Amino acid sequence: MNNRRNNSVKLLVELLVVAILVIGIFSMFALKTNATENKHAGEAKCYTSIEIKNGDTLWSIAKNNKPKDVSTSDYLKELKSMNGIPEATDSIIAGTYLTIYYYR
Repeated sequence: MNNRRNNSVKLLVELLVVAILVIGIFSMFALKTNATENKHAGEAKCYTSIEIKNGDTLWSIAKNNKPKDVSTSDYLKELKSMNGIPEATDSIIAGTYLTIYYYR
């Protein structure tokens, strides 16, 4: 009987440790998200369209238009998502328009 009680206590302690770990992980993600959002506190996220010119690449557009605190690769991923460009392609066509964002 004492062994059964010890097993119950051990299980309860293990569940408590797992719950604390899960809460800690979620808290870290929440803090990271808030820190990212606060980088541009007081600034408005604005959108505009630019015409793609001969010789433009998605990489060059991302590099030249991204906010200072955003990596080129992250900005490129968001450009693709915003403009419905599949992740596996980098194709753009001169004369068409691309929506970009910036902070003001």
